Amino acid sequence: QTIDDFRNFFKPNEDLKKVFLDEIISKVISLTNLQFKINNIKIKVSIPKSISILCLENQLQQALLNILSNSKEA
Repeated sequence: QTIDDFRNFFKPNEDLKKVFLDEIISKVISLTNLQFKINNIKIKVSIPKSISILCLENQLQQALLNILSNSKEA
């Protein structure tokens, strides 16, 4: 699953699409989960499953990944 997440993460051409925010957050957390466990950092997400947004999925994932990475470093 992680390999598929990375493969989909780096698709260069992308259109706007409707995505569920909890699914995007879960994907990003699955990519970074090991780094956070190694550093004894727990991530707690509390978001309704019904929230959807229209976005460029890969760019949203990249932004969330950057936020998590910066948080870990801080």
